Amino acid sequence: MGHVLTPDVVSAWEERYSNRGRWGPHDLRGALNFVTPERVLGACAVPRRGRVVSCALPARERGPHGGAHRLDARLVTACGESSSPLAAIAEGVLTRGILLDLPRFRRVDTLEDGSAILPEELDACAESQGVAVESGDAVLVRTGKMLRCRRAGSWGAFAGGAAPGLSVHCARWLHEREVSVVATDTFAVEVVPSEVPGCTMPLHRISLRGSGVLFGEIFQLDELAEACAADGDYAFLLSASPLAVAGAVGAPLNPLAIK
Repeated sequence: MGHVLTPDVVSAWEERYSNRGRWGPHDLRGALNFVTPERVLGACAVPRRGRVVSCALPARERGPHGGAHRLDARLVTACGESSSPLAAIAEGVLTRGILLDLPRFRRVDTLEDGSAILPEELDACAESQGVAVESGDAVLVRTGKMLRCRRAGSWGAFAGGAAPGLSVHCARWLHEREVSVVATDTFAVEVVPSEVPGCTMPLHRISLRGSGVLFGEIFQLDELAEACAADGDYAFLLSASPLAVAGAVGAPLNPLAIK
């Protein structure tokens, strides 16, 4: 991609793709500002069949996180220190969603752990599925990681272990296309291990903290992938309402794709 990835490059990209101050000094919504009333109305006109697909795992004692303090599907955001981060999304996210099904595009069951998804592959996948990313969209990226764990009957190192995901090079892609939310069926959205030696979660730094894009983690996308493949339509209305928990930086939710 023309760059030797170092922590200094990550810092430079965090500044280059920053939306800080774009919507005023007290803004808490970040890239959700791209979801204008007009975009919401347009998203509400997307469903054609009335089918509702949940992108959350059933709540149960043992899940991807394990232990007593576990979450399933969640939205993570960043904001200033003076207010609760979830104040920005307490009313929920309602926008057009698109699914990019990378295993189907690569013609494999699942992406391998450590496999980085590059921006040109996101574009190629979208083109093959007949969708185009629009300002304010929520982009759901399926890797097949969750399906692999469920077939194996064990979550193993799902939480914090190696995983496929977005390359740090996708930071520019997310910024230029004015994506409001990016979500995956993995624990961290971005590829693990990190592509940048000495820098943990570089895409979080650039896109979550700098660009203000909401990250959706641990989304269950297998049923949605089957539904999209069946009708050939990879766009839908996405409704995702987190619990309004004071002081939290993430919250469990039941994301619904309405087709």
